[in-house]
Amino acid sequence: MAIEHTIKTIEKTRKAIARIDEIIHLCLEEEEKYRPQLQTLNEEYKHSAKNLIHYLVFRRYHSGELQSFVFKNGFSGLKNAEGNVMFSLIATKKLLALSIGDAPCNDEEPELTFKMAQKTLQKRVKALLGDKKKKRHVRIMVTQPNTSAKDPNIVYGMMENGMNTVRINCAHDDEETWLQIIENTKTAMEKLDKKVTISMDLGGPKIRTGAIKSGPKVVHLTPDRDALGHVVNPAVAILIKEGELFPDEENNYIPVPESMINALEEGDVIRFYDTRDKVRELKVIVKERKLVWVHSNVSAYLQTDNELFIFKKNISFKIGEIPPLEQYLILKKGDYITIHKNQIDGMPAQLDKEGNIVKPACISCTSQKVFNLVKKGEAILFDDGKISGVVEENTGDVLKARITYAKESGAKLRADKGINFPESNLKLAGLTAKDKQDLKFVATHADVVNMSFVNSVSDVDDLLEALNEIESETKVGIILKIETMTAFKNIVKIIITAMKHKLVGVMIARGDLAVECGWENIGLVQKELLRICHSAHIPVVWATQVMETLAKKGIPSRAEITDAVMAQHADCVMLNKGMYINEAIELLDTILINVEKTRSDKRAFFKQIEGID
Repeated sequence: MAIEHTIKTIEKTRKAIARIDEIIHLCLEEEEKYRPQLQTLNEEYKHSAKNLIHYLVFRRYHSGELQSFVFKNGFSGLKNAEGNVMFSLIATKKLLALSIGDAPCNDEEPELTFKMAQKTLQKRVKALLGDKKKKRHVRIMVTQPNTSAKDPNIVYGMMENGMNTVRINCAHDDEETWLQIIENTKTAMEKLDKKVTISMDLGGPKIRTGAIKSGPKVVHLTPDRDALGHVVNPAVAILIKEGELFPDEENNYIPVPESMINALEEGDVIRFYDTRDKVRELKVIVKERKLVWVHSNVSAYLQTDNELFIFKKNISFKIGEIPPLEQYLILKKGDYITIHKNQIDGMPAQLDKEGNIVKPACISCTSQKVFNLVKKGEAILFDDGKISGVVEENTGDVLKARITYAKESGAKLRADKGINFPESNLKLAGLTAKDKQDLKFVATHADVVNMSFVNSVSDVDDLLEALNEIESETKVGIILKIETMTAFKNIVKIIITAMKHKLVGVMIARGDLAVECGWENIGLVQKELLRICHSAHIPVVWATQVMETLAKKGIPSRAEITDAVMAQHADCVMLNKGMYINEAIELLDTILINVEKTRSDKRAFFKQIEGID
């Protein structure tokens, strides 16, 4: 019985070796087909491009049966083979031959060893995303608020807490603001003796909702009253240091000098004359780090430069710049909305005396091209899928859509929110006229340009051509943002085309991508993108809503902590701006260090479990 078992094992092993030989042959055949394209690539990427081609073949022909057999026999070389496919195939083949006493074929030597593949990726990550931290290889990229231009301590604090890459979004602010952020970044680098990378996003052809007429610059406090007029819940406002980002859009924020925040204590009473010259009071209920929560039992209107008196302390302060009240449209399931080609101000639905809608809500769209391409019956999504609908009519100037999904109580649609048409063939160009203008600034002042909404080879060619025209192709690295399913389907062609450039990375922009591929598929899509990029030794940035709740509100959710742990599979994690961004950087830094530590030595964590020494 033992002899029969051995004979069967030998037969299966030789069958597995033959299968590996077949895959190696197919890899080399496919490589030959790509030879003309390989000759056009930057010399730096030729080995990586070959490995990408090998991975595509390996993924197509590598069966679960082969993997299972190899793994059961104690060899794991094919489990995570994407970084060096040929090396893994040849090494596994040799080990299988030795396991049954056969002489391994020694004339097969891979061009790319395991060590070479690792070093190649690490070198590119450093060049594109900044120096690593002593105990952490995964970099942290942070989107800069415009306040980083005014206050040098903001970017300094982020860098001190672990930021490796500065991100500036050209869709917001202007060249003067960007330049000041860059100057403050360079100053912080000198003070901390630390090198970080400066990356800048081109806005791209993002389709967004147009303007909605702003309200007055005022904060209106209104307590809740019962049917008899008695206060059941006081009006709540939050005092915040002027210049800070408001953590969310749901609360009443009043910007005040930092000295006032420091002076206030719980129980203090603040008196003021409101816009109607009525004496009003705010009582300090909670002082929590950067915020002061206050209550009012009467209605009050506050505006910029209102003077606030801290009762019994004989101190007064003035309210800072209050932004105009942001208006929004309320949409419910079954409602209609019209999207206009002309740039009109958005308006809520008009109701008759009985509350029936006589004219649906309307808003404009930032892209006029969509009106020639979107068809009746295709899906439309707003604000990363928070509101979805179907296009029921396209006149060429107006899209009429029926809302099929929104919060039961009604969802708020604001200006400058994304619009997606996941079923429409939009064919929008990757570089807009503004992008080409912004690119001149980026090429002069930044280390990396992030190209938004890359969909095809022609988009990459446009970027390379534009860089070539301003003679910056060898200076500026490029990161291609993958935000659509079209880009996902074209990812191999996109990467190989980008390899003509000297330094290339990919950003998985999960917001728009999740809307397009469906929430149920985003995990699989991002996993495959990671594998494809790492088979090409291309650095990957994991982006969109990482530690978002913590950065904006100061308290993380459990789900985003788990997401941060998973993010260590990428080479860089992007955080968006928020009032508690330094806390988010610190926690992400700790998580990434701990994950790396346990990956190399699990005893570092599990020794804490009782019974394990």
